[in-house]
Amino acid sequence: MGDGTQLVGVASSSIGVLLKAIEQVQEQVSEITETAAKQIGGIGEVASATDQLDRATKENAEMVTEVAEAARRLSDEASELLSLVNSFKIE
Repeated sequence: MGDGTQLVGVASSSIGVLLKAIEQVQEQVSEITETAAKQIGGIGEVASATDQLDRATKENAEMVTEVAEAARRLSDEASELLSLVNSFKIE
């Protein structure tokens, strides 16, 4: 009976060590889950900021095109005006 009691003691001790190891793994998994959730939130914020930058870049490109077209028209009108002014002769 002494051997049986000793085996039960060893098994109980082994189960205690195993339970502590399981608790540590659970804590680590919880930390990983929490960190992953924070990273997902950060990734969402980066994606949102990237979308905003993309929209702003497109708007700026459109404005540059509009300004370039307006500058071309203004240049054409200035050339036409210069041509008209040059047609007058001052004596």
